[in-house]
Amino acid sequence: MAKDAPDIVGQIEFSELAVLSKLIKRRDMAFLHDVACFFEDRAFSLPVLQETQADLFAMLPENLAADERAMLHKLLAVVGYACHRQLPMFGVAS
Repeated sequence: MAKDAPDIVGQIEFSELAVLSKLIKRRDMAFLHDVACFFEDRAFSLPVLQETQADLFAMLPENLAADERAMLHKLLAVVGYACHRQLPMFGVAS
């Protein structure tokens, strides 16, 4: 999580963009748009991650398709890890 010695806890593949787009259609969250931008590095502050975590948790009871639920769980795991460690999160374009 820290830039000098990152903990790499998850990744989103280009092939998963369609699922991410489906989540964006359900919830128009800045975080989801930023994560979907594969061609630019992104940094997320702890306050942004804490707000995002609450927004993602709010999606759990929704009637999601299996692929959407899997993506939601993946996002919750990564954001939850950063929040638990009290660290910012960096998304690196590849």
